[in-house]
Amino acid sequence: MAAAAPQAPPGAPPAQPGPGGDALRLTLSAATNEVYVHEQLPVEVSLYIAQTARIADIQYPALPGDGLGIDKFPEPERRQQVLDGRTFEVFRFRTTVVPLRTGTLRLGPSTLQLNVLSRRRGSPFNDPFFERFFQDDPFSTERRAVELRSDPIDISVLPLPEHDRPASFSGAVGSFQLQVSAAPVDLVAGDPLTLRATVTGTGNLTDASAPRLTDPSGFRTYDPRAVATEPTT
Repeated sequence: MAAAAPQAPPGAPPAQPGPGGDALRLTLSAATNEVYVHEQLPVEVSLYIAQTARIADIQYPALPGDGLGIDKFPEPERRQQVLDGRTFEVFRFRTTVVPLRTGTLRLGPSTLQLNVLSRRRGSPFNDPFFERFFQDDPFSTERRAVELRSDPIDISVLPLPEHDRPASFSGAVGSFQLQVSAAPVDLVAGDPLTLRATVTGTGNLTDASAPRLTDPSGFRTYDPRAVATEPTT
């Protein structure tokens, strides 16, 4: 009786077995399938490799999505997972996507390329003692290029709600905090003053504009300059 293939992560549709059969599988999952336009959506591409499979040259996934802004994949998380009694090496590639328009948008399918290693016909290394060495021996192995493919995901993208929308709303979608500071605070008329507004949080700031003074009377103001900083942990 054949062992079951690995299941997709929660929230992901089951992927179809690829060229590697049930020893290799690629899945695509999203935190939810319903978001607002310009809202960040975490997604994950997972590569499952059975312990019996010999592979090399794993590439980063390709993830298309019409109407979706997709961030690059950082280095994946790697760990082992036991599914239905079989041990798999799992590479989890995580990123975020941002829907740029409303409606039903399709994400994926994701694809990933790698090489499957197999013993060359007529290889002299038939003794089990040498089995652990053949993967690194170019004379006893051959490489077969394989492209794995996940199932796609349909995402329902809702328009931003009109109710309770601030009059000054400029396009930032997420959870943010605003801190404002000024320096120096002891000055005389004509002295320059630097006003710094710092926005922190999680979400999409691509379409947002800089904060504005509600009452700039008495001051000569200049166009603001945005400076992006890396998130801290």
